[in-house]
Amino acid sequence: MLRAAVLLALIATPALAAPAPINDPFPRIQPSGLALRMVPFVTIPPDGAVTGPAALIQYVTVAPDGSRRLFINDLNGTIFRTDQAGTAPVQFLDVRTTVPQAFNYYVPTGPGLAGLAFHPNFGTDPAKPGFATFYTGGYVHDDGALAPAKTIGTASPNGSTDLFEVREWTATDPAAATFQGTSRPVLRVSGGASNAMIAFNPTAAPGTSDYGNLYIALSQNEENDANAAARNLALPYGKLLRINPLAQGADGYTVPADNPYVLTPGDLPEIYVSGLRNPQTFGWDKATGTMYINDLGEARIEEVNVGIKGADYGWSTREGPYATGAAYGLVDDYNIYPRISSAPDGTADPVACYSHNEGYAIGSGYLYRGSALPSLYGHYIMADIVLGRILTFDPAQPGGGTCATTTVTEIALTGPSGGAQLDLTQLYGYPGWFNSPRVDARLSPDADGEPLLLLKATGVAYSLLAQDVPEPATLALLAPLALLARRTRAGTVAKRKAE
Repeated sequence: MLRAAVLLALIATPALAAPAPINDPFPRIQPSGLALRMVPFVTIPPDGAVTGPAALIQYVTVAPDGSRRLFINDLNGTIFRTDQAGTAPVQFLDVRTTVPQAFNYYVPTGPGLAGLAFHPNFGTDPAKPGFATFYTGGYVHDDGALAPAKTIGTASPNGSTDLFEVREWTATDPAAATFQGTSRPVLRVSGGASNAMIAFNPTAAPGTSDYGNLYIALSQNEENDANAAARNLALPYGKLLRINPLAQGADGYTVPADNPYVLTPGDLPEIYVSGLRNPQTFGWDKATGTMYINDLGEARIEEVNVGIKGADYGWSTREGPYATGAAYGLVDDYNIYPRISSAPDGTADPVACYSHNEGYAIGSGYLYRGSALPSLYGHYIMADIVLGRILTFDPAQPGGGTCATTTVTEIALTGPSGGAQLDLTQLYGYPGWFNSPRVDARLSPDADGEPLLLLKATGVAYSLLAQDVPEPATLALLAPLALLARRTRAGTVAKRKAE
């Protein structure tokens, strides 16, 4: 737990001088030998932006009712419904018709309707709590007309009155094609945290302590986390929160009794883990229940962490397995350095990383347990937002388990009929935003656990399907093609504001 003395130590300038920065922290990512075909699955209607993305599609959420319905959220405030067969999407809900203060954003890196989660009893048992209920996580503007709800956090450092809101929706009929029903605000966070995913643990069985608990991912709220908020347990920023969102008591939700900081005065009882920079997505291995958290780095390293209750992942004095400039008291320094053995820099190291020599931002990933791609079974697959590279690692590989020992490889992407590896930035990248050209790639599992790749640049969700593994001679040709998608560190400081 981060007490006041430790917090002061993080902000204060250490006497120890910084050594030379580390410039190339990990070995280059190599081809995996696997290629997948990108086949269009569904197209979300365009948002009407003159430039930039076709639609601000984020992720696919599967309804937990056996219907095999898929829901895709658009940052601008709409949710579209399709199904496992790829039926043409239709609008399920426009949040803005109920919450006029909900944000409408064309900026692909800005906030909006970032999260969607169905209660595990959404369409199962009408006699039990959570039936016909789902939740959204998105941004609202405090115009003085918002309905009351508990709000945590502090004032925004830039004076904004924007709030992140978790809202509960209760459908009249959970099987209906479009939403009809009621809603209420559950929780709001002030102070500028962004890009939050929300989710229930799908491996938690009814009657267990984690069943029905909603996890909420929140980023830090200042550039380079200048005030060490991510490790301050009195603040919600740079954390995963965990609550039971069903209405109970004065707050409209309850805090699980086994949350790690429930009994500690001064700490937010909602906190589940801390020390994250921007945990855009997280999820659970459906075979083992292991939680994984994808955390966007500042300017050097992207990382995957195992989610452990009460863990501190070290931001902002650590990025990946290395120290940051903040650990040495350096202001506005975006380099990485050797760790300081005596520094209180967190309790949990990442299990896999890649550097900004290979990409810019890990916005999604999950542990594959599908059946169509047997060579990937038990492997973690992830997408780099900007370049659209699909990367993978095996958590159980011999000698793995840390960034220094876990080998990350790349899965080649081809067209629907196969062929040479595609460079998605050349095909689909759009200019005008940070780290452009960018494709804004997100990866989600469908109802069978098979990968869907969502590109904001096209507004299309693509199925990633198997094809014949290339002969060794072909693989030798793919390796130099893979270098086309790599970028040098030039301009990566702009990544600070990218997500």
